[in-house]
Amino acid sequence: MHERKQHITMGVVATLVAFILIALGALSYARIEPIKALAWLPKLTPSFFKKAKEPSLIQHLLGFDGERTWLVLFLNNTEIRPGGGFIGTYALVQLKDGQLTNLFVEGADLLDARAPKQDSYLAPKPIQDYLKVDQWLFRDSNWSPDFAESSQWAIWLYRLENGLSADRIDGVIGVTATVLEELVQLTGPITADGVTLRVGSAVSDLEHEVEYGFLERDIAVRDRKNVMEDLARTLAHRLVALGPTHWKDILSTMQRLGREKHLMIYSVHPAIQALARAHEWTSEVEPFAGDGFMVIDANLGALKTDHAMARSYTYRVRPEGDGYRGILTIRYDHKGQLDWRTSRYRSYTRVYVPNDAVVTGVRGFVDPENPKNALSPDRGARPGMQVLGGYVRVSPGEHQEIVVEMTLSPRVLAAIKKGLYTFSVQKQIGVVDPQLTVDFDFGKKGEPGTASPYQETRVLKEDYALTVPTR
Repeated sequence: MHERKQHITMGVVATLVAFILIALGALSYARIEPIKALAWLPKLTPSFFKKAKEPSLIQHLLGFDGERTWLVLFLNNTEIRPGGGFIGTYALVQLKDGQLTNLFVEGADLLDARAPKQDSYLAPKPIQDYLKVDQWLFRDSNWSPDFAESSQWAIWLYRLENGLSADRIDGVIGVTATVLEELVQLTGPITADGVTLRVGSAVSDLEHEVEYGFLERDIAVRDRKNVMEDLARTLAHRLVALGPTHWKDILSTMQRLGREKHLMIYSVHPAIQALARAHEWTSEVEPFAGDGFMVIDANLGALKTDHAMARSYTYRVRPEGDGYRGILTIRYDHKGQLDWRTSRYRSYTRVYVPNDAVVTGVRGFVDPENPKNALSPDRGARPGMQVLGGYVRVSPGEHQEIVVEMTLSPRVLAAIKKGLYTFSVQKQIGVVDPQLTVDFDFGKKGEPGTASPYQETRVLKEDYALTVPTR
């Protein structure tokens, strides 16, 4: 461990994560209304919580009910992974009575370098096959699209790799790179140690520094992420300096980022997890109540190319025989050019559909080494869902489509005949602004009478659900 990192008292993540935790907690205590949250902030003291009749999320987040230890994952969603983004950096944050008591920050690669070879777990098969990494390491722990499940694996692998205070972790906070972009939008450009993060390119600026810029400044590889400490401290100070007139905007931004799955919470304590779930900050995967789908990408060895990828999902329902056919088209457009952070796009993509639908055809998955060879999908399952998986490869200026065709289940057919069709899409953690188009035509089967076809196109910023009359 680095001496500098062992004795940080208020650095990057400390100031910034504490700021985020306070914002989340204040919103939860004020019942998700930013203006009310502002009124509660000055009251957050140990004596205030001693009077509380029931536990609150902020009380737990900030350690007013005993010292709390949080594992914070910085998820780079320009290199998307199922649980939000590649884990390049992590922090261990300990708080008691609203005060920071300990902080440790380092690159995930340094933790993984200390991982014991014995008693290790095999990595998910796509990581073994494509990245040629057999051991499941902390940096790859978020293979599940469910943040709670990914967090449990992150904690487990953190313990296996002898992470600091591993046996004391109360929960996990996930923060995608989009949070940094949004906060710099509020503060304007920030500079520390000669590095500037600009509005609209903050993530790119930081990536360039920790991948290449540090070499020009004669900084050792293992110390290349230290600049994040001073940048985040500067950002946190700038946020506070905006003053009360802007705090509502900050809290509203945090609230929105939670809904959009860029800011997530997992607690090992079931009662606290239930509180976080009630505020929609847990980003858990749920079985489909009716019809629906979920698309989960995993960038494998494609640099930070997700910044250049435009995604669109189109779902059509049409009458077919005595039932209905669903056609899902997933399109990837590569809008970038080859450069220091952009390559061909390579993803192991999983498509989740209801487990009682009958999948009749899948096309678009390819051999990652020879994209001219089409491959049948891998198949799997999770509660209430069936999973179709395979590789996607897209060169700059090109596009690729995955098409899944299925016969809707008897359960959904019965609902349509009763007059209502229920549909939902669960958005992947960390994915930015895919376009969703739905096109439903139930024909004349929704007797008596017919409903007009339903069509809609929108940017999918958060989970989406609707109910359409069919008669």
